[in-house]
Order: sequence, then structure tokens, then C-alpha cells
Amino acid sequence: MFSLGITKALSPNTLNEFHLSYMRFANRVGQPVGGVGPKLSDQGFVEGPGTLGIVPLAPKIEGIENVSFNDFTFGVDTTGETQVNNTYQWTDNFSKVIGKHSLKVGGGLHLDQVNVNPDAVFNGSFQFEGTETGSDFADFLLGVANYYQQGDSKSFYLRNKYVGLFAQDSWQVRPNVTLTYGPRWDVLPPWYEKYNQLQTLALGQQSAAYPGAPQGLVFPGDPGIPQRSLRRNMPTSLRAWGWRTRQSFRTACWKRSLAPLEPPACARDTARSMRHLRVFRPGS
Repeated sequence: MFSLGITKALSPNTLNEFHLSYMRFANRVGQPVGGVGPKLSDQGFVEGPGTLGIVPLAPKIEGIENVSFNDFTFGVDTTGETQVNNTYQWTDNFSKVIGKHSLKVGGGLHLDQVNVNPDAVFNGSFQFEGTETGSDFADFLLGVANYYQQGDSKSFYLRNKYVGLFAQDSWQVRPNVTLTYGPRWDVLPPWYEKYNQLQTLALGQQSAAYPGAPQGLVFPGDPGIPQRSLRRNMPTSLRAWGWRTRQSFRTACWKRSLAPLEPPACARDTARSMRHLRVFRPGS
């Protein structure tokens, strides 16, 4: 993690605040430690493309075949997942006091990256549940598995960005009355995948990008499905309100969204015991 903050007084009544941060999170799951043992072919399995045996899809974790019973499992882990997240954030706020007015404008940018190497059953797994003899271990000795599963997946690179801008003014109308108001604009588009490796459902539509896909499963580039994102509208919101008096209350928020992600939310809080209550700061 890295964080940098610079606060500079440009004049007796002018201030600028700059913040830059970066955070990296890495997680490794199902990585064998101390070796994986003999290959599948050494255990009597037929392997390789074009055969009726097992095709090792992740040779680096190929070893003792994964076998699951009702109460325990042995063999090499089936996943071998690695996930790395990167988060970048930048904010800058400019403040200036002019008479009874405290002006503040600023904005922020937030970038998220989620890089996932797949979580799949690469080299296969046998499941014994006792469906033949009533005993999972007896079924194992007879070689009668309840099922066998194996899967493959490619790396996945999710991306997201957030942009916010605001402007506000705190006006001291009277010694015991301060009016704080201003607009705020936030843009939070949907997550997208770096290489368009996304899909969604559209009943009755046949994919043109991947004609062999099942009907109803569509991808970026298909008619009506935009590139890089599976939502057609991007929400925006505007918030501007608030005043402070001896009998203070918080006004409700007004939110407009181009995509009906959620109904407008409103709240009203009273604070009779406080002489001054900061109702809303668009910069907060």
C-alpha cells in the first residue's frame, strides 16, 4: 500500500488538499506446497488429448488425483487460483474563504482492477458417495465413482472506475445560522471485463459473436449488447441541499438515475438539542 497527501496553504484564505493512494492485494488459493506426487499416468490413468482418459489442463499442479468421500478428501487441490487486486485513488479539494462564504470545490477518481486466474477443477476429481454399496469407501475399492468432474477456465480481468465532482458553499447568514449548499455529481458505471469476456441472457436471441453458443446466451458485440459492459445505461446522481439553524433537520436526498438501479431514498433526521448541525457536505 502507498499513500501520499499534500496539503498546501496558497494564501491566508486559500487551501488545497491533494491525496494519491495505491493498494495491491494478492491471494493465492490451492497452491500445492511440498510437491504434488506422481503424474496421472504413473497412477494408471490414461491421459492426453484424443484418449478416453484424463487430459491434464494444469500440468504444474498435476499429481495425486483428487478423490472426495462423504467425510474427507485426498489428493492435490483442484483449484490453483491466483487473484490480484489493484486499487488506485486520487482526490483534490480546493478551498477559499471570501467574507462570510467558505467555498470548496473538488473531485476524485477511483480505479479498480480485479485479475483472477481461474478457479476450476483443472485435472479432475472423483466423488464417491456410496451409491453402489451404501459405503463410499467400498465404492472406492470397487472403482465405482458417483461422478467425475473436470473443468477449464481462462484468466478474467474485471475493471471499474468511479468519478465524482462537487462544489459547495457554507454561508454564515447569522452568528447562529449557517447555510450549506452545493451540487455533487457521481459517475459509477458497471464493471466490465478488459477483453470482453462477459455474457448475459437475452431470451430467444442467438449470438452473432459466437454462433455456436446456446440460444439466449449473448456477448458484447451482439446486437443490443454494448462493448465492455452489459448495462446499457450509466447512472448519475445529483445531490444539493442542506441548511443549519437552531432547530436543525436533515433534508431528504434527491437522486436521479438513468438506469433504475434502486428507488430514490429519502431520510429526515431531527436534532433539537444541537444549536448547529452540518446537514450535508457535498465534499464529504
